[in-house]
Amino acid sequence: MGRRERTDPDMRSRVLRFVAECPGTFASEAGRGIGVPQATTEYHLARLERQGILTSRVYLGRKRYFYASGISFQHQLMSCLLRQPAELRVLAHLMARPASTLTDLCSGLELPKSTLWYQLRRLVDARAVREEAVGRTKRYWVVRGEQIPALETEMRCSSTGRGVHRHKSRQRR
Repeated sequence: MGRRERTDPDMRSRVLRFVAECPGTFASEAGRGIGVPQATTEYHLARLERQGILTSRVYLGRKRYFYASGISFQHQLMSCLLRQPAELRVLAHLMARPASTLTDLCSGLELPKSTLWYQLRRLVDARAVREEAVGRTKRYWVVRGEQIPALETEMRCSSTGRGVHRHKSRQRR
């Protein structure tokens, strides 16, 4: 990393703007998003965190960055959860078809039952999805309320190509 990249005030504002657009981002994702090396991004993220402008939280084994004020733990958790394309697909399906069963989700999303079960457990634990037993079958709904702003932010980030990194090996052909 060159000295100019480290001291460039515009670089720090670019990093800050990326975190504002996609809360819960991690260093490598932010670096790719603004087109600079990960080390440069980590340098600026650390400085912003020391200044108290950003805060970080380790979730699912990765350090995630957020603005230091104005975001609740619940919103931070939702931002981290929704970084994954599978969770976004499950939530979008449930928003379009409330009261879906696991079988409905399997056929609609063409994902294995075990994958959906795992994603649903995480979403239910984060209180983004509500489950209700109807006889021997469980039905799922998206929880309305505080979580929706976080969901809308993540949908916006993923639709612009920011916020969700898809590995080439995991993409469907």
